[in-house]
Amino acid sequence: MPDSALLPGASCTYGRGCIYKEKGVSLARSAVVQRDSVLGRDTSVGEGATISSSVLGRECRVGRDVTLENCYLWGSVTVEDGASLHGAICCDGVVVGAGAQIAVGSLALALALALALALALALALARCAPPSARATARVRVRVRP
Repeated sequence: MPDSALLPGASCTYGRGCIYKEKGVSLARSAVVQRDSVLGRDTSVGEGATISSSVLGRECRVGRDVTLENCYLWGSVTVEDGASLHGAICCDGVVVGAGAQIAVGSLALALALALALALALALALARCAPPSARATARVRVRVRP
């Protein structure tokens, strides 16, 4: 629980149902924040959105009619209108497209981070390959929207 300021300049307010909000949170009138949720500074939540048992980092943008259940959104994550996330982790800077359905156990990375991980994996594989195979070793990176 964020009863103590773990980040510089953090100050949370506690609401009924174990809901914590940092300064600058903007909630639309029809947005619903349910039990056990944390909303970081300068986060905005659109009309008809439902958030339950989730943690949203600082400067997140949640669109209209979005459902977040048991999710962790790091900083500066954007979830566009109509998306539904259940049990997902979204790293810094991720953009979840309109209408996306993200299932339990999913990990969303920003494109730059995903490419960096793929490159690191390719380099590690190239070092482990026998000398004759190094020239022909290829790694395919597939990025899905």
